[in-house]
Amino acid sequence: MPYQLAQLNLAVTKAPLNSPVMIDFVANRERINALAAAAPGFVWAHQPQAGDASALLQSTNTVLFHLSVWRDPDALRTYP
Repeated sequence: MPYQLAQLNLAVTKAPLNSPVMIDFVANRERINALAAAAPGFVWAHQPQAGDASALLQSTNTVLFHLSVWRDPDALRTYP
C-alpha cells in the first residue's frame, strides 16, 4: 500500500494578523504557498473557500493552521 506524508503546522502568532508586526508574514503567505504547490512531491494543501488556509482557527486571530500532503518525507525535506 502506498503512503504519503501529511504535514500539519499549528502556530500561535506574536500578534493578530492585522497587526503591523505581522505585515510581512501576511504579505508573503500566498507566495510561500505557491512555492510549495510548485515543489516536486507536493500533493495537496487545505484551502478553505476563501483561499486562506489559516481561516479555520482565526476566532482569536492569532492561531494559524496549515495542512499539506507530500509524496514522501524526502519531498518535504527538499522543499525550499
